[in-house]
Amino acid sequence: MSHNESKRSWSLKTKLTFFTSLSLLISIWSLAFYASRVFHQEMEYVAEAQQFSAVSYIAAQINEELEIRLKSIEKISSEITPAIFNNTKSLQVFLEQRPLLQLLFNGGVFVTGIDGIAIVDVPLSSERININYIDRTSVSIPIKEGKSIIGRPAMGKKLAAPIFSISAPIYDSKGTVIGVLVGTINLNKPSFLDDVTNKRYGKTGGYLLVAPQHQLVVTATDKRRIMTPTSPPGAIQLLDRFKKGHEGSGITIDPLGKEMLASAKGIPVAGWYLVAALPTAEAFAPIHKMEKHILLATIFLTICAAGFTWLISRRLLLPMFTTISVLSDMTESGCKPQPLQILREDEIGQLIGSFNNLLNTLVQREDALQKSEKRLSTAANAASFGIYFYDFSHSQASYYSPEFLSLFGLQPGSLLELDEHDIVKSLHPDDRPVFVEQVKAAKDPCGSGILDHEHRIFLPDGQIRWLRVIGKTTFSGKQQTDVPLCANGIIQNITERKQIEEERSRLLIKVQDQAAELEAIISSMAIGLVVYDMDGKAIRVNDTAAELFPIEALVNLTVEERYSVFSWERDDGQLFQLNDLPIARALRGETTHSIIIAANISGYKLWLSSSASPILANDGKVLGAVGTFFDISETRKINKDLQISLAEKEVLLREVHHRVKNNMAAIVGLLDLQRRAMNDPHCQTVMTDLSSRIRAMSLVHEKLYRSDSLSKIDFQEYLQSLISHLRTSFGSPHIHCEIAAQGVEMPLDLAVPCGMIVNELVINALKYAFPMERSGLKGEDNRILVAISHDHDTFTLSVADNGVGLPPELDLNTTTTLGLSLVQMLGQHQLGGRYEVNQIGGTRFTLTFSLHEGKKTYA
Repeated sequence: MSHNESKRSWSLKTKLTFFTSLSLLISIWSLAFYASRVFHQEMEYVAEAQQFSAVSYIAAQINEELEIRLKSIEKISSEITPAIFNNTKSLQVFLEQRPLLQLLFNGGVFVTGIDGIAIVDVPLSSERININYIDRTSVSIPIKEGKSIIGRPAMGKKLAAPIFSISAPIYDSKGTVIGVLVGTINLNKPSFLDDVTNKRYGKTGGYLLVAPQHQLVVTATDKRRIMTPTSPPGAIQLLDRFKKGHEGSGITIDPLGKEMLASAKGIPVAGWYLVAALPTAEAFAPIHKMEKHILLATIFLTICAAGFTWLISRRLLLPMFTTISVLSDMTESGCKPQPLQILREDEIGQLIGSFNNLLNTLVQREDALQKSEKRLSTAANAASFGIYFYDFSHSQASYYSPEFLSLFGLQPGSLLELDEHDIVKSLHPDDRPVFVEQVKAAKDPCGSGILDHEHRIFLPDGQIRWLRVIGKTTFSGKQQTDVPLCANGIIQNITERKQIEEERSRLLIKVQDQAAELEAIISSMAIGLVVYDMDGKAIRVNDTAAELFPIEALVNLTVEERYSVFSWERDDGQLFQLNDLPIARALRGETTHSIIIAANISGYKLWLSSSASPILANDGKVLGAVGTFFDISETRKINKDLQISLAEKEVLLREVHHRVKNNMAAIVGLLDLQRRAMNDPHCQTVMTDLSSRIRAMSLVHEKLYRSDSLSKIDFQEYLQSLISHLRTSFGSPHIHCEIAAQGVEMPLDLAVPCGMIVNELVINALKYAFPMERSGLKGEDNRILVAISHDHDTFTLSVADNGVGLPPELDLNTTTTLGLSLVQMLGQHQLGGRYEVNQIGGTRFTLTFSLHEGKKTYA
C-alpha cells in the first residue's frame, strides 16, 4: 500500500465511522455488561432467598418432630414409678402398652439401670437387654446430670445401623435418677427425616443434617455422607460460619471441588443445622442463558450501528469531500480563489459559507496590507528619526533616510555621501573617543553587536546637536574570525531631552540648597522633631530632640525597645500601652496629639506636648512617621501654681458668699425680732415684705456658696427654695405653685434682680390674687406658675396666676406701691428688659431681657 493510499484509508469519514462505532460499541457493551451483572446479582439473590426459604421450612419441621419426641420420652419417663421400674416384667408391659413410642421411635425404646445396662427392650427382637450403654452420651448424661438429651449419632450396638437416641432420666420418689428411658431413631429405616434423605433440592442438589458439636453428618440425601465427619475447620469457610451458628446463604466449594450454592438453618432443640446445597451450574443456568442472549444481541446491535454510521457519514460528508476536491483543483491551477458552491444548508453548508467569508476577508486584508506598507513607507520618510543601512563590505552606507541627512544639517537628496570617517569627524571632541570604542565593540562578532550611544555633533552652521544612535550589526557567524556584513539602525535628535535634563540637574541643585536651608531651620527649631522608619528607629533627629532624649535611644532602639527603657504616662497619670504610643499609632496610619510624661530609668521626668503623623506614599502606604515634642514642663509648673492660686481664691470667694449670706440672715433675724415687737399690723406686713426681699438676695449667695461653680447658680433649684419659703410665709395650702426653669443657669448679676422680681410678684399673687371669697376652691384650682427659659443670650421670665387679676385702675408705670415699683425698676432699669402684662384668665407678667444688656449689676 502506498503512502497516499494509507492516508486515504484513514480519511475523515473513516475516522468518524470508526470512533462513532467505537463509542457505540463501548456504550452498548458497557450497558450489556452492566445489565448482565445486575441480572446476575438479582437472580443470585432470588436463588439464595428461595433456597434459604426451603431449608428453613424443612429445618422447622425437623425441629418440631424432635421436640415432639423429646417431650414424649420425658412424659413417659415421668410416668414410670419406682415400683414399675423395679419390676422388669411390669416395666416391659408398661412400655409395650405405649404404642406411641414405637410410632415415634422406629429403632425401638429401652430402659437402662443406673449402671447403663439395658433391663427392658421394646421390641424384644432388638436383643438389647443386658447390653451396657454407659459409654453412650444418650445414657451417661441423663444418669450423671439428670437431664434429657438428644444423643450423639452412632452405630447401634445391636441394630448395626446408624442411629441417634433421645433419652430422659427416670426418678424415684426423692428425685434421684434410677434409670434412663431411651428412644432410638434408625436412620436406615423410614422416619421423619425422609424429607432429607429421600428428596433432592433441584435436579442435582440435596440436603445434609449436621451435628456441629460432634463434627458429624447425621443424615443426607447422598447416603454416602451419613455418619461421615464434616470437613476440618478452615477447609471450607462457609461451613465454618454455619458451625458457629450463622444462618443464611453463600457460594462455596464442596470437598469434591464443585462450586455449590448452600444455605443453612439451625435446629435449636438439637444444636444441629440443616444444609441445602445446589451446584451453581444448575442454580445459575437461567442466568448464563440470558447472558448468552444479551451477548448475541449486543454483537448484532454493534454491527448494525457500525453499518448505519458508515452510511450516514458517507451521505453527510459528501459536500465536504466535494469542496475539498474543488479546493485542491483551485490550488493547483493558481487561479484567484472563487466562492465555493453550497450544496446543502446544514452545518457543512455553514462551514463552506464561513470559508467563503474568510476568502473575502483575506482578499480585503491583502489590499489593506499593501496600503499599510505604502503608508509605512510614507511615515518612515516623515518620521522624526533617521534610518540607515550600512554595508561593511563597501565601507559605505547603502541607504540614508532624508531625516538622517537633515539631522546632520544636510539637505535631503544631497549628493554628499557620508561614510564612517565623516560621521566621526562631525562628533564633539569630548564624545569622539567613547563613540569610536562603542562602534568597535559593535563590530566584534563575539559581542552583542548592538550600538547604543548618545553624543554631540557639530552642524555645518556651528550649532551643537545631541543625537542618539541605536543600531544592530549582522555578522557572517559567531566566531572570532567572522566579519561584520552590515549594520542598520536609527538615529534620533535628543537635544531637547538633554536640555530638560540639564534644567532638571539645575533644579536638583536648587532643591538640595533649599533642603540644606530647611535642614538648618529644623535643626534650630525649639520644637523637637524626629523622623522614624517602619521599625520605629529614628532616621532624622534635630538638635532640640537630641537634647530631650538620648540620641542612642532614638536611633538604635525600636518602639518596643524604647517602651521598655522609658516610662510613658498620659496626662491623667495612666501608663500608655505599647500600641497606644503616638509613634506606634502613627506607624499604623493615625495622626495623634497628646500630652506625655516621659521618664527614663533614673526617674527624670519630662512633660511633653507630642504630635505624631504618618509619612504616606502616593498610594497611601505608610513609609514611616514624624513626631514632634515640645517641652512643657515649665509651663505645667506655672499652670499648677496658677491652679493652686485659683483654688485659694475660690475658697476665699466661697467664704465671702458664706459671710454675705450669714450677714443677710442676721439682718432677716433682726427684722423678724422687730416685727414680733410691733403691734401695728401694717408695720408687721412691711417688715415681713422687707425680710422676704433680703431673703431672696441671701438665697442667691447661699446657692453660690453651695454650688460647684462660683459664677452661676441653678435657677430651678433657687426658685424651688425661694417659693417654698414664700408659701410658708404668705401662702395657704389651697394655692398650688409650679416652677419651670429646668436647665437654666444664671450668673450672680442677673440672679439677684431676677430673684427679687420673682419674690415681689409671687408675694403679690399669694396676698391678692386669691381673695377670701375664692378660698373655698380646691387647691389645684388656685395656681401660680413661675417659668424662665433662655434662647442663646436672651432670657424670658414669666410669673402667672389664675386669680382675680390686677385692679383696672392700676398702671404699672405710675404705681406707687413699693413692690411693683421695685419690679419695674429691677426689670427695666437694672436688667434692661421689657415687660408684658396679660390679664386674660388671671395675671401674667412676662419679662424679656438679654444677658449683656443689663444696665446695672448687683454688687
